[in-house]
Amino acid sequence: MKIIFTCALQGDNFRPTEAEKELGIVFVEKNEAGEHGRCGRYIGKPQPFGFGAFECETDNESLEIRALGFLNRVHQCLPVWKKFGAEIVTLRIDVIYDEQCNFEISESIIAQLHELQLPVAISCYCEMRNDNGKGGIKTMT
Repeated sequence: MKIIFTCALQGDNFRPTEAEKELGIVFVEKNEAGEHGRCGRYIGKPQPFGFGAFECETDNESLEIRALGFLNRVHQCLPVWKKFGAEIVTLRIDVIYDEQCNFEISESIIAQLHELQLPVAISCYCEMRNDNGKGGIKTMT
């Protein structure tokens, strides 16, 4: 099982490059306001807002340590992200599995999520393997 925690930030005046420099972090995906979008509805058009995605990937065995470290870093970064124009901040947890999905969140992770007071989206995906051993992700509906 692979678990990806993402903190997605956006704002009309959000400046992700400046936030990266001040904090010493790297967004896995970012767009400055006015840059042409590389995917989605703004592909090839100026994006009207700045966007950044800060991410942490882990497995079920090291979930507690990695998740708490990531959420603590988000807590530290929030004031700076807001200073650089982040208006909408959302946490996303993607759970990618290849067999039965039993995803459990500990009390300490729930407490940290509560402290952040941010919306949280959780998605589960089944990673399907084909006959040659290559995989892909299939969304479960």
